[in-house]
Amino acid sequence: MDTTAASLLGDQLRDFLVKQFAPPPGTQTRLGFLGAGVAVDPDSFLSQGQFNPARVNSWLNIVIDPLGTITKDSDQVGATPWTATVLMETISDQSVCLAPPGSVDQQGFVHAKSQAMENLGGATSVSTAPLDWYDPAQVPKWPKCSLSTSSTNSAGTGPPPPQPPPGLPPRKPIWAWRTLEMVPIADPQRLQPVQTPPVKAPVATATGVAIQPRTFMLSSTMMTAASVTKTAQLAPVNSSLARPQLMEVSHGAEVARISIEKAPAAIINQNATKQVSAVQAVMVSQAMSTAAAQASTSSVKTNSLSLDLSYLVVSLSRAPWWNELLPLLDNWYIPGLRRGSLIGDGDAQAGMPIALVLTSDVKIRGVWSEADRAAASSSTHFGPWVLSSSQFTSTTNAGEAILTIPGITAIACIYRELPALPPKADPGLPPTGDLTGI
Repeated sequence: MDTTAASLLGDQLRDFLVKQFAPPPGTQTRLGFLGAGVAVDPDSFLSQGQFNPARVNSWLNIVIDPLGTITKDSDQVGATPWTATVLMETISDQSVCLAPPGSVDQQGFVHAKSQAMENLGGATSVSTAPLDWYDPAQVPKWPKCSLSTSSTNSAGTGPPPPQPPPGLPPRKPIWAWRTLEMVPIADPQRLQPVQTPPVKAPVATATGVAIQPRTFMLSSTMMTAASVTKTAQLAPVNSSLARPQLMEVSHGAEVARISIEKAPAAIINQNATKQVSAVQAVMVSQAMSTAAAQASTSSVKTNSLSLDLSYLVVSLSRAPWWNELLPLLDNWYIPGLRRGSLIGDGDAQAGMPIALVLTSDVKIRGVWSEADRAAASSSTHFGPWVLSSSQFTSTTNAGEAILTIPGITAIACIYRELPALPPKADPGLPPTGDLTGI
């Protein structure tokens, strides 16, 4: 366990924020810090000087429509290839009930699926409370948070962090000085929706069973149910995303390279008249997760810190298009897929954001060492906060200074855990020998 002052302060902040949100009864939730943080640029929401709801919705689609994973030993969010919208569309369109025809269970399933498909026929926007969370004029009214901590371990020499589950990138500590490298992705066109006709010929799966594929719009290529089995389990969206710290957005004949800290606002501005696609949302989520996993870090040397900030916990609602019942039923499958092919139930549990955590006017007070001051000037982040506009201000106490980080930043989400999906395997698939896969 990391016992530096910075990590202890991060633990306090997590515990404090969790207490500020009351999850729906009976749900399992976890708070996960966004590895790169997401700057909120209110100017990107303006059209002719007025806040444009369509632009606000586009920002939300990029930041909180993607699902995330939080491992049991980490508070950082990892990426998945799914958005909440695409997942519900997939379940409502593809799921098949295992209950006998005419039974009560089968009739209940048919009703839930029919309701889900009907609701998906309307708008799939996300409602927020409060509505004006993005308005900087409201920041003076936000609640305040003050925390302080001290540690005898100022060198960061605690035990090494636990290893992530197989298949997941190693997680670098978030509560440290962090530098997220800026490396462009290989193909800028992968951020553009591609109109590819669905495959119509049967495809042989890895198990040798030929099925009629159904299409899922998860990346710039159309994925079939046969390929989702292998690719949907916490895998990168495509192989070109090994180090996608810079997003590339096609704009006319030119390509604009956009830092991940500006990705949401830049994509909205580049596509002011277009709806943000699930492809773009997943790409940004993957870029943030990869950048955090590959960041270079150095421990905060001071062993005494205090934190003051303004915060806002924004509740998120996907009613009426998100069906609460359908994912909880355990009597359905998707043709060609095994249990948990879309959403697994291992150590890295996937979840859907149900609250967004914003901070503003962050002030971190400490007796900073020369190493800390040098790290602050050469790093891109402290914890989830971007340091591009930060500054040190001396206090009346000898050697003490305040690190001020201005602006509104989305630093975390509270995730509602999802069960394994689909809950059952296609009964037409050959057995795997795994009793949990039937």
